[in-house]
Amino acid sequence: MVPRFLACLLLIPALTLMADFMGVAGAFFYAVYLLGIDAHHYRRIRSTSWGIFDLLPGCSRGLFFGATIAIIGCYRGFHCDPGAEGVGRAATAAFVYSFVMILLLDLLLGIALDGMYFTLWPEAPKLF
Repeated sequence: MVPRFLACLLLIPALTLMADFMGVAGAFFYAVYLLGIDAHHYRRIRSTSWGIFDLLPGCSRGLFFGATIAIIGCYRGFHCDPGAEGVGRAATAAFVYSFVMILLLDLLLGIALDGMYFTLWPEAPKLF
């Protein structure tokens, strides 16, 4: 179980970083090539409105999500019924339970991380 747990724990934040990078790159190409915004102005505005503290909450959530997926998946895999039908039911159950737990965990982490973020940096702009 340890290699599976460590793989999920490390690769989910890595996938989050890759998705963030692709989102930034996609936004750059969309703004510059489709909307016709000057690349220099786009980079200048993006560098003043984006920081490392925008990246940390997503990556820290990825650690918790990876651990949740690994624990639920390994538990369901180790306690499945024999045969292909049992493995299929265990995989479906692991997916559903992981999905629900990630939604709940995202809610709780969002409340905790946003509260911590605005406590440490009170000058940060509040959206609501």
